[in-house]
This record gives sequence, structure tokens and C-alpha cells, in this order.
Amino acid sequence: MHIDYLKLNRLYSYSPLILIVLLSLALRLSLMSHYLDDWDSVNFAMALKDFSLALGKPQPPGYPVYVALGRIVDLLFHDTTKTLTVISAVSGSLSLIPTYLIAKGFFGDRSAILASILLSLAPAHLLFSEVAMTDMVSLLFLTTTVYLVYRGLDSARYTYISSFAMGITMGIRWTDVLLAPLFLEALRGKKLRSFAISISLAAIGISLWLVPMVMYTGPDEFIYIQAWQWSSASGGSTLSMAGGLSFTGLISTAKSLFDLFIMGWSWAFLVLIMTALLALGLVLNNDGIVNLIRDRRVRVLGLWISAYLIFSMLFYMLYIPRYLLPMFPPMAIIFAKSWLTILDNAPGRRAKRSMYLILALIIIAMSAQSIGGAYAIHTTAPAPVEAAQFIKENYPPKSTLVLGMDSLRHFQFYLDGYYVMDRRCTSPEDIYRYLLVNKTIIDEQGTVGFDAQVHQFSRSRDIYPKHEAMGIYEFKPRAWPVMLMDEGWYAPETSMGSTMRWMKGDASIFVYSKKNCTATLNMSAFSFQRPRTLQILSKGRKWDLQISNEPKDIDHRIDLEKGVNEIRLHVLEGGSRPCDFPELKNSDSRVLSVAAVNLKVIEDL
Repeated sequence: MHIDYLKLNRLYSYSPLILIVLLSLALRLSLMSHYLDDWDSVNFAMALKDFSLALGKPQPPGYPVYVALGRIVDLLFHDTTKTLTVISAVSGSLSLIPTYLIAKGFFGDRSAILASILLSLAPAHLLFSEVAMTDMVSLLFLTTTVYLVYRGLDSARYTYISSFAMGITMGIRWTDVLLAPLFLEALRGKKLRSFAISISLAAIGISLWLVPMVMYTGPDEFIYIQAWQWSSASGGSTLSMAGGLSFTGLISTAKSLFDLFIMGWSWAFLVLIMTALLALGLVLNNDGIVNLIRDRRVRVLGLWISAYLIFSMLFYMLYIPRYLLPMFPPMAIIFAKSWLTILDNAPGRRAKRSMYLILALIIIAMSAQSIGGAYAIHTTAPAPVEAAQFIKENYPPKSTLVLGMDSLRHFQFYLDGYYVMDRRCTSPEDIYRYLLVNKTIIDEQGTVGFDAQVHQFSRSRDIYPKHEAMGIYEFKPRAWPVMLMDEGWYAPETSMGSTMRWMKGDASIFVYSKKNCTATLNMSAFSFQRPRTLQILSKGRKWDLQISNEPKDIDHRIDLEKGVNEIRLHVLEGGSRPCDFPELKNSDSRVLSVAAVNLKVIEDL
């Protein structure tokens, strides 16, 4: 039997990569989350069963390639949560392969091994390999496309393949159009024919997912949804909120970026950045800045990072490190090469031993933070899931109405058999119909009943910076007439046996009566910071009341008709925010006008 030793030797040379990927996969599969941690995740899970951009399943822009991949894998598991988390775990591990190959091609085996280890153990990389999101699938396709672009620097065939791959990659996350500068670098110096073929292949890749999605959604509806998505997403970046392209805005945004990189890499990011700067100094001293700029490897990595960095600053609200993940593979490659450059230039054995020791501490620190965070998300349910489980254990489906807002998708997914409505689309008449048949109302916003009972749920924000805390407010009518609130009220606060609600400025009370009668509106009221004028309007009648910082008892007779009666409360001076008064030293950003204590409507006998 003939043995091809050349092939065996080549396979052996990749044994470190195979080992790293297998260990990474085993770790990720063992720590997968059992829950859908993000409302995006719930939308994706619902889209596997019923794809509808119009209904937000998934949310715009659509992610059709990701949904299609999920449907294929779900044929194996028949469990959308497991399907999407397995896809994330496997994609996270497989993304190490193209990262390794790029580093190996650029800087050799040692850099490739260290880069893949650093990327695998980066806390953000491991964490988002455990949740049902597009990030890891996008990262796998993204890094694979960049590897093909790198191979295409010297081969037209790989350039064509990478063009088609980029078209497909954009069907996972449209933001990967940011790879365009890399393609221009790969096509630089090539003939116009190569450019035209590459553009055509990218267009074919895009059309494979875009045309079916447009036809399924409808062209007009598709354009409307994408325009709405862009208008809602643009202008909400950290940079725009911090003052735009001003010195103050740039400094604030840079700080937010730095904080996210620390979260994503652990404190090791500080050491890795300092090492990269030292290595840059050595390279500039030896080769000069001109030779550095001419190096195509530097241009590829630089274009890769800068495209996503600029986009993140201009368009993202920087509060979660997953937005920065596309920059992690090139950063891992740079960190690895920098470390080895410093190590190779270290003077003497003692210095090299110190470098190895520091590297070991970095890997241990990253591992501890990564595995600790992944284990926490593996064992801890997000607040909306805890709330849904509580509702299932304590309230029967047939006599419960659930009103959700931020957790609406979680409730729709986890409360199968319950009637779940969007609080923003719920009219007083809708609630009234449920009250007539003795329904218990569970309201996420606490804007239904004045005497609602609250149940709080939370987990540490350090585990996952979304859905970490919420309350649900139980309201069940105990007597008639029944009084409900509109969205002009904040959630109830309880103190010394009394229930208090702050008004925003204008608010309404909806009183439901089974008959025509007279009743008394009773409460104690006080204003925030300064005296204010409270107007009470009901059935064409109006009362002007002067409300000061001291509680004032209010009793007003009102006429009620059978059905829905609206009582409007209007504060002439509007409200103020506690955070705007430095002397209060209060960060509360709510707009407060008048507080109502123990508000109730009592039918006259």
C-alpha cells in the first residue's frame, strides 16, 4: 500500500488547528443557553415556523440566509431554541478555521495558533457562541470571505469565489457590505474584466436570497419595511447622542468603544493593546512607515478593522460588545503577531520567560471570564423567561390577559395558549371586554390598574446586558366601578401601605361602570419640586386645583355612564426631571409633575 507522506505531513501541520477547534466546540456545546436571551432571538425562533417581515418575524432587514440555515438544522432537532444555539456554538468554533488560515498565510504557524486561541477564549466570542443570534454565523461567513479575498490577492479564481461568498454573507447581516474596501484592495491592479465578473458574482449571491424575500414579502411592503428600519436605526448612535462629530462626542464615543473592548476581551485587552503598540514601534524602527503601508497584509487587516470601527461609531448605540465582534479576528491576528514580535526581540532568557508567564496569565484570565460568563448564561434565565414561567405556574390561560411591550415576543413564544397582546395596541375598550368576563390582567408596564400587585424578576446585567430586569403587574377587579390607567402614568410605587403613581404631565383614568351613577374621585396629591396647577376634566366639567409639595386630599363627585368613562388629568406647567436639579443628586430621568396617592373611584350610595 502506497502511503502519501506529503499529505500526512500536511495534515499533521494542521493538527493544532484541529485540536483547538474540537476543544472549542466541546466547550461551547456544553455551555449553550437553554433560553432565548434576546428579543431578536425570539423573533428568529418564530421566523423558523412563520417567516413574516411585516410581523417582525424576524425583525428587519430580514436575515434570510440565517433563517434558511435554521430551518435546515431544525429538521434534525425539532426544537427552535436548541437549533439556533447549536448553530451559534458550531459557527463560533468553525470561525477559528479561516482566522487560523489568514494568520498562517500572513505571519506563519505560531501566529496562527496563538490568534485562534486568543479569539476562541475572548469572552464576547464565547458568550455569543452560546446565544441564539446571528453574530457567530455572520462571523463564520465573514472570516471565510476575508480568507478567500486574501487568497484572491494573487488568484482571480479566489477573487471570484469571494465575491459570490460576500453576496451570500450579506444575507446573514447586511452590514457585511463593509467588506467592500477589501474587495477593492483585491481587485486593485486587475483588469476591468475581472472587476465586472466579481461584481456580477456578488450580485448573483445577493439575488439568491434577496429576490425570494422581496417576492414573498411584496415589493412595496419590502421597501416600506426597509425604509422604516433605516429611519429608526439611523441617528441613534452613541456618537450622535454624545454631540456628533465634535471633540466631546468623539471622546465620549471612544470611551464607550474602549469599555466594550474591555468587556469583550477582559482586562487582557489593555496588555494586548500595549504589546501591539510596542511591536508597531519595533516595526517602524526597522522598516519605516512607507514599507509598512505598502505591506498588503497590513492594508487588509487595517481596512477590515477600520470599516467596521467607523460604522460602529456612526450607527450603533454602543452598549453591548457583539457589535464589535467582526473586528475580533483581525485584532486576534494582530495581537498574536505583536506578541511574537516582542517575544522574538526580548533580550535574554529571563525576559522571554516573563513574556511567556504574562501570556499564560492573559489566557487564564480570559478563560476564567469567558467560561464564567458562559456558565452563568447557561444556568440563568433572562427576566422575561422567569416572568413567563411565573405566569404559567400561577395564572390559568383561559382567564388571563397578558399585556407585553419590551417582553412581548418572549411572552408570545413562552406563553403558548395564553392571550398575549401588545400593550401599545391595546385600547381601553379591549381591556374592558376582558374585565367583563372576569379576566386577570398581567401588564408589563404597570399602567393598567392603580392597585396592581407587582412581581419583580431580574438577573445580573453582567451576564447579558439586555432583559436583565422587569416587573409584571397583576390587576384583577375586586369591585365596581373599575378604574384603569393610560400610559400617562408611571408604574406604581408602594410606601408605608400606600400606593402612589407619578403623572408625566397629561394622563387619563378610564372608569368602567356597569350602570349610570354618581361616584367620588378620591386621592391625595402633591407636586414635584414646585407648585403646579392640576386640571380634572370629566363629562364637560373642569376643576382647577393648586397642588404644592405637601399632600393635599382631593374629593370630587363625578357622573358615570354605563361602560367606559374617561377622566382627564392635565398639569398646566408640565413636568420636570429630577436629574435636571443638581441639588437633588438624583439620576432619575423621568418627567414628573404630580403624584397621586391611593387614587380610587367610589360609587356613591
